[in-house]
Amino acid sequence: MQAVLRAPLNKSLDFMGGKHCFPNTDMSDKHNLDDLVALRHQKRAELRKLGQDIAASARECIVLFVDLSDSTRIKSELPAEEWLGYVYGFVQTVAEHALSEGGVVVKRIGDEVMLTFADAAAGERFIDRLIADEDMQSYRFKVAADGGEAFYFQFAKGLSPDPYGPVIDRCARIASTAAAGTVLCSSAYRDRLSSPKHYTELGMFSLKGLATPERLYVRPVVPAAGSNYLNPLLAVLNAKSAQFTGYRSQSRHVTAREIQQLKDGYNAPRPFLARELFNVPRLPLTSTEIVNAIRESKDPDKESRYIGYVVEWNGKFEEFRRNTDDLTVNVCMSSDLRDYARLRMTHESLEIVRDLRPDDRVCFRGIITEISLGFTLNYVELLQIERAAG
Repeated sequence: MQAVLRAPLNKSLDFMGGKHCFPNTDMSDKHNLDDLVALRHQKRAELRKLGQDIAASARECIVLFVDLSDSTRIKSELPAEEWLGYVYGFVQTVAEHALSEGGVVVKRIGDEVMLTFADAAAGERFIDRLIADEDMQSYRFKVAADGGEAFYFQFAKGLSPDPYGPVIDRCARIASTAAAGTVLCSSAYRDRLSSPKHYTELGMFSLKGLATPERLYVRPVVPAAGSNYLNPLLAVLNAKSAQFTGYRSQSRHVTAREIQQLKDGYNAPRPFLARELFNVPRLPLTSTEIVNAIRESKDPDKESRYIGYVVEWNGKFEEFRRNTDDLTVNVCMSSDLRDYARLRMTHESLEIVRDLRPDDRVCFRGIITEISLGFTLNYVELLQIERAAG
């Protein structure tokens, strides 16, 4: 009986305390486990040291993203050899201007360029260069700007360290918010400028992935016309009534300061606003009717009777030209060579105008300021655009 009972007991003890307790483990396995734990602690220490080294690399920088807009549409409409050259020219021009101001081209992401600068002054000089470059006006692009502390990673030997951190993420979010034709910046960037006069506050915006809203500021990427567009308006308003056979265009002398003080929120007054406020009468004639009336009239000063009135016409867009003080948009109303309109518009309208294509039909409103082999209109609004077929 004892023998019968002792055998299972011995077997049980053998299982609990002997080799059967860890059937897949021997002493060499224990050493391997110890090695793995030690290696884990070593790697953690190395990562902590690496984190300390990266943290020590932190420094202030200005981050800019410059992105070519409408590139998807361009790629779908043009042969590869054309759009590739177009995109390449954009990226190269941006890089050249950045390097001229001491910037660093961090990376090119398709048709977007990421740049860093040592300070906001250098970043702003770079933006000024983009705006002043006439070749850049053939591109529709946007810029995002931010400033703050960045850390520098070297992901592989031979590569330059890449900036990394919240400021990079925030600038990327701002870039995704920006519209074509604008520089959109954070308060961190604007506050670093000695003269932030070009930037207008837009308000607070919630950016994806960021806990707190960000105050954003905007600057157009086309040269501002300043008060130059007011000069012809003032000339018309203050001209002697004897020059016109129609209506009196003035009841008192008007100054540029009076017009500039007409503000609507953050937006400076535009010519159409001034035209509405001065209540210029509308001429209910088509361009063809005026051309025929001038041809039939024997009055030597027949054109002047139509100058100074508001008209609302439509025609086919042909081309536009960017001048020092304005844009000239050419629109053909009919096959008659004199039935032609030159629309004078401010530089702020460039983003709309250069999106027009030949034969697009445009409906516009403006004031006739000259009639000579066609009509010159100023203080123009584009009311409607109808795309040409194809």
